[in-house]
Amino acid sequence: MNTERYAIYYAPPPRSALWKYGCRWLGWDAYSGERMPLRVPRGLDEADYLAMVETPRKYGFHATLKAPFHLHPDRSVDELVEGLGLLASSHKQIVLPKLVLTSLDGFMALRPEEPNSELDNLAADCVVQLDRFRAPLSEVQIAKRRQSDLTEEQDTNLLRWGYPYVLDQYRFHMTLTGRLQESQRMQVQSILKREMEPLLSEPHTIDSLTLFRQAAEDQPFYAIMRFSLVPVSPDESLERDSIASAN
Repeated sequence: MNTERYAIYYAPPPRSALWKYGCRWLGWDAYSGERMPLRVPRGLDEADYLAMVETPRKYGFHATLKAPFHLHPDRSVDELVEGLGLLASSHKQIVLPKLVLTSLDGFMALRPEEPNSELDNLAADCVVQLDRFRAPLSEVQIAKRRQSDLTEEQDTNLLRWGYPYVLDQYRFHMTLTGRLQESQRMQVQSILKREMEPLLSEPHTIDSLTLFRQAAEDQPFYAIMRFSLVPVSPDESLERDSIASAN
């Protein structure tokens, strides 16, 4: 049985200060494939900190555009790469006036300060145009997802697109923690706000799509290829960078 999964994420440029902070916070650099020493913030219990970053660490610092999926048996990775490249070449880079730290359904994440239709359209195109590369969900996978008490629309999305939180249900976010209790959330929010404030003071450009790969369910996700969106400035050229081997 093929255990590999792929995902289409937005991840900040690997040399950016925001990416480096997100990797240090989570303890995993998906571009380099290196675990990073966790720096437990002052005032937090080490065990609590490890627990709160355990799940997001597995996926790497990112925002989901197309959720993890098994590759369709009639499709190849090369075809997926080609399709993703074509999609990226049809979308311009998106400048967000500001990213802000917020609590989203109990976990801490970065979100655009204001709604952005271009970003929503990009995510929708990733879901719809690349769906031919996704293997259908098994009954077990569907049942597992339905344990989350989905709305009718979310359940319809699950059956059609393989994930509940797409299209009208989509919310761009870059996850920093698992779900926190109220008292813990206030403390963590204060720490993150203080440490991230210098990183969030300027507009943020969504400049690329990144293909992530997971070898098996118990393994972390790696970034394997990055596809530039069309630069806002017309004299800039597109690039497609191989980031890491698929091994």
